Amino acid sequence: MVVTAVVVAGHEFAHLLAARLVGAPATFLSSVGVVGDWSGLDDGGAIVVGASGSLSNVLLALVGWLLLRVRAGRPTLVTVAGWLLVYLSLWPVVGYAVLSPIVGPDDWMIVLDRFPNRGALRATIIVTGLFAAGVVWRAMSEKLALTIGNGLAADRRRRARQLVWTAWFAGTALVTFSAVVGAHEPWTRGAIAIAIFALSTIPILVAAEEVGRIPVPGEALPGERSVPALVLGMLCGIAFVALLGPGITFGG
Repeated sequence: MVVTAVVVAGHEFAHLLAARLVGAPATFLSSVGVVGDWSGLDDGGAIVVGASGSLSNVLLALVGWLLLRVRAGRPTLVTVAGWLLVYLSLWPVVGYAVLSPIVGPDDWMIVLDRFPNRGALRATIIVTGLFAAGVVWRAMSEKLALTIGNGLAADRRRRARQLVWTAWFAGTALVTFSAVVGAHEPWTRGAIAIAIFALSTIPILVAAEEVGRIPVPGEALPGERSVPALVLGMLCGIAFVALLGPGITFGG
């Protein structure tokens, strides 16, 4: 919940900040998107606003990558947070690139709607998203194996499954509950936001199946339940839903 809240909030706040920087009147921010009038943007401004959310995800993934390196061979909750930050950030970037040009509206449609040859541009962004999916996929299971740490193959696979399924359900539940609480119009905005997160992050579930076949040196991830982490997750989830569920309205 903590990582999902950071990723989703960071994505939407990046759109808001970008809109403000280029002079677009963004008037509403929620967990499912930023509402504003983009008609007055020039091409450069549209690209800045459209790409800002994905750029935020990439920067958060970089932070996660650095966290993965902090305790290499001695995984802790910091390692878990780092792995989740990398892949819960990067897979939605792929999802936006593949799904936004197909179903619209959102991120890349802010850019594509400005050009007459939208068919070719849609295809280009979708193909780029699929290429990015291949790049993200390559190291995912290996990094998850390092996060789970050493031990018997069956135990490592079991712990990996527990981690990724818990993370996927918690993240999807948080995004869904926030969208439902907000009851945004049109309802398709919430549905698209839920679909992009839920569908794009499914690959993390597949990664767990490979962990048992990837031997790693070092220590095993401690199995003790962390009460402070559970409390932090619940508080973060409550704050996320309370603030970004109904959304925040801004002046023009």
